[in-house]
Amino acid sequence: MTAQTDSSLLIDQIRLNPHCTVAVLTLNRPKALNALNEVLVSALHHTLDRIKVDDNVVAVVLGGAGEGGFCAGGDIKAMHASVHDADNPCVAADAFFDAEYRLDHAIHTYPKPFIVWGHGIVMGGGLGLFQGAQYRVLETNANVAMPEVSIGLFPDVAASYLFHQLPQPWGRFFALTGCIMNTSEAYELGITHYQTPSGSLPVFLKRLTVAGASLDAANMSQAIERILQQMADEVDAGVKPLSRLFSIEQAVHHVFSDTSLDQVDLRARALLDDDIAPMLRDALNAMLSGSPVSVCCSDLALNVTRNMTLSDVFQFDLMLVSNMIRCPDFSEGVRAMLIDKDKQPRWMHADIASVPELLLESMLEPIQ
Repeated sequence: MTAQTDSSLLIDQIRLNPHCTVAVLTLNRPKALNALNEVLVSALHHTLDRIKVDDNVVAVVLGGAGEGGFCAGGDIKAMHASVHDADNPCVAADAFFDAEYRLDHAIHTYPKPFIVWGHGIVMGGGLGLFQGAQYRVLETNANVAMPEVSIGLFPDVAASYLFHQLPQPWGRFFALTGCIMNTSEAYELGITHYQTPSGSLPVFLKRLTVAGASLDAANMSQAIERILQQMADEVDAGVKPLSRLFSIEQAVHHVFSDTSLDQVDLRARALLDDDIAPMLRDALNAMLSGSPVSVCCSDLALNVTRNMTLSDVFQFDLMLVSNMIRCPDFSEGVRAMLIDKDKQPRWMHADIASVPELLLESMLEPIQ
C-alpha cells in the first residue's frame, strides 16, 4: 500500500497485481467528525476525476478517519460565518453547496465500482456522500440521519431522491423529524446494502488484496460483492442493533401518511399525550421544536422533487438551500444548537400553521 497525504484527505493505493490497484480515500478531519469544507470537497472531487481516467485503478473505497464517524455533514459553522460576512455575505456558502452537490452527483454517476464505508455518525452531507455509492456499507455502530430541521435548513444533498425510494411514509418521517436510525433500520429500509462489524474496513481491504492476484476490471464488481456478502453473513446477530421500525410503524403511518402538513402537526401533538416508544417521542419532539420554516420547506422539497431526475433534484436543492441560508432561522438555529449551545432557538414563527404561504413561495424563486 502506498499513501499520500493531502491534509484533509488521505489517498492510499492497494496494488492487487501489476495492472490492478484500488484507491482508498479517507476523509481526514477526525476532530471535526470529518465535516466537509471547501478544501476537502475540492480535494476529493479532484482526486476522483484523476482516478476516473487511470486505467490501473479498478475500484474506489471511501471511509472516514477517527472513531467518531464517517462524516457529520458540512461545516455548518463555516456556512454561518459566510452568511454573516460583511463584505461578501453568503458567497462562500453558495460556492460550497454548489461544489458539494457536484461532488455528490459525481459519486452517484461514477463509472468504477465505488464503496463507501460508514461508521459512527453518518449524517447530513455525510449521507450525501454515502447514498451515491454503488456499494453502501455501514458498520454496526453507525447512526444515520438528516437532522437539518433543527438548524433551519432542510434535508439537502438530494436526500429527497433517497427518501422517495423508501417505503412510504418513512421518507417523509425521516425528512421532517431528522430521526436518527441505527444500522439495522438503515438496512431494513435499503439505505445501506451491507452491515459489518465495527472497525471492519481493514478486514475488507485485506480480503480484497488476497483475492487480487486474479482480479481485473471485468471481475472486480463480483469480487467486491462476494467479499462484502461474506462479511455481512459473518456478523453475529447479537452485534446488530435491534430495529425499532416495527414498533413505531403504525403510529408513523397515522401521522405522516396522505395528509396535509397541518394535520401532521396536529396528529403529532396529540400522539405525544400517549404512551409511545422513545424513538417516536424523540422524533416528534424534534420536529415540533425544529424550525417551522424548515419543516415546511422539507415537506415542500419532497413534494416538488417527487418525479424529478437526480440532476434536477440537485439543482432544486441548490436553489432552496441558497434561500434558506438567507432566512433568519438558519442563523438562529446554528447559534442555538452549535455556537451558544443553549438549545433554545427563537424561530421566526411559533409553529407550522403560522408560516406564511408567501414565504414558502419565495423559497422557490432563484436568488438574483
